[in-house]
Amino acid sequence: MWARIANPRYRVALTQVNPLSLKYPISTKKGASGSAIMLKDSISIVGIHTRETDETLNQGVRITEDVKNEIYSWMH
Repeated sequence: MWARIANPRYRVALTQVNPLSLKYPISTKKGASGSAIMLKDSISIVGIHTRETDETLNQGVRITEDVKNEIYSWMH
């Protein structure tokens, strides 16, 4: 699976795909938490960037049905 974080120039392969999280070697800056993790060449959002795990990997929450329902509940 390939992904990008909001900006089309950052396209990389996801290094780990788990039921609840995604890991990827995209360099991010403070304040990037909450950014969309999108599929390459798509407008599909598959996760939400949350944190740096170490100097080479970042992590995000995978958008599952439960996560989607929680987000929708905040909007209503």
